[in-house]
Amino acid sequence: HVKVHKAGGQKAMPCEHRFGRMNTFFDENMNLQPPQEKIPRICLFGSSSLEGFKGKLPDDYEVINRGISGDTLGIFSHGLSRRMETSVFDVDPDYVFILNGRNDLSVWNKKKDMPIEKMVEMMVHEYGKIVETIKTRSSKTRIIVITSPGVCAKYEWMKDALDLYITELKKMCKEK
Repeated sequence: HVKVHKAGGQKAMPCEHRFGRMNTFFDENMNLQPPQEKIPRICLFGSSSLEGFKGKLPDDYEVINRGISGDTLGIFSHGLSRRMETSVFDVDPDYVFILNGRNDLSVWNKKKDMPIEKMVEMMVHEYGKIVETIKTRSSKTRIIVITSPGVCAKYEWMKDALDLYITELKKMCKEK
């Protein structure tokens, strides 16, 4: 089973920010020391909610932040499924916390070229591929899926779609 947790969100940033973050990840990975045996390494992998994570974690964990504001799961273009090598595997984490999906819903809302149920199905499928790839490539890594938080008035249009997404994501986690 994959654990499910909830977190807060932030505003997405432009495309240039994504490229800048990826360049930073490449540079950081070049200088990254191998994980220390007694200090678990955590990879925060997702979008703005993780990039902007300001929470306190115990000092006896090494935290590598691989969040990128505005990032998607990678169904249609850029996204988590297309940057796992640099963001997860090069980091060699003991734990990977994954939070993503709201930006995919925003992309859907702009186009509305398919029923939301189909979009959610595609999102959960892509998320499942990400989880399976991590499990296959790094069997020691424990995966924690974090569900998206509720929405404020500005994103009220997203509430029902987000509820459906979270329900289906939890089902996927139980299966994995």
